Amino acid sequence: MAINDGYALFQGGYYRTSDMSGPYSIAEDGTVTLIGAGGGGGGSSGGLTNAQLRATAVDVRPIFTRGGNMELTTSATPGEYVVFDSQEIMQFTISNTSDHIIEVQRNGAGVGFEIDARHSFTFFSLRNANQIGVRRRDGDAGQIRLTACWES
Repeated sequence: MAINDGYALFQGGYYRTSDMSGPYSIAEDGTVTLIGAGGGGGGSSGGLTNAQLRATAVDVRPIFTRGGNMELTTSATPGEYVVFDSQEIMQFTISNTSDHIIEVQRNGAGVGFEIDARHSFTFFSLRNANQIGVRRRDGDAGQIRLTACWES
């Protein structure tokens, strides 16, 4: 198979080294064909090249302007949820550094979501930290200190 100069093999096929367009297939005789290009019914001729896709940068990270840490101690009354203090948030990560599974409930209703011992979990699309209530899953009265990180 003849390998044309000016092309490099990456994931998904060969790419033109001058502009990183592609992917291309290279036939035994050295013929280069853009993958996805060609004669399929009235559509485009294969989409945008990598160079065209990179022409305009797109910001895909969340835009947070504030953040901080909070803590909460579970209730000494077995089965009782304790809510976090009021804090405007958009994203909330609870870290369970204890040796016990905890249950997290949103908006004071519904089935508790479990966070395993020594694990953390991030919640999205929240408006306030006081939407989150936490309790020990095992029903024991021993209190657990939890920490959380918030962003808004």
